[in-house]
Amino acid sequence: MIAGCDYNTRMAWIAFIDAGERLFALNVVPISGKTGPTFSRLVEHLKMMGLEKQEYLQTLYLERPWGRNNVATTLALGRVAVLVETAASYVGIEVHYVQPSTWRKGVFGKGQKRTRAEWKKKALEFAAQLWPERAFETDNEAEAALIALYGSRQNEVV
Repeated sequence: MIAGCDYNTRMAWIAFIDAGERLFALNVVPISGKTGPTFSRLVEHLKMMGLEKQEYLQTLYLERPWGRNNVATTLALGRVAVLVETAASYVGIEVHYVQPSTWRKGVFGKGQKRTRAEWKKKALEFAAQLWPERAFETDNEAEAALIALYGSRQNEVV
């Protein structure tokens, strides 16, 4: 099983994909101001998914934090990424950071120039096509699932 994670400064979306590229689960984990409770919640979500599926969660693909114009937001995004990475490492899950442009190229193909809003819309549409049984409420949910899909395809190659 492979997991993909998208996040913002307040939430982390973690999608779990099995070997058949079926979306097994998609969890939303609130990121509170306090590191301890947030870390514990992340650890529990990661542990629970491996036990529920009775399959070892091998790898988590985490979108690399990227800078925006606001320094405070950039630092907050980095904090969330480090929390997710540390929780995954704590339970023995290998973590790979992936650039947004890299996972998009791996999922959608090369040569596509889009604005951020266009990418978000494309992610929602594409995820809905791949997993019609799942109602994606946000682009973050869709992107977490697509990051996991990217990771699943990388593991096939390795």
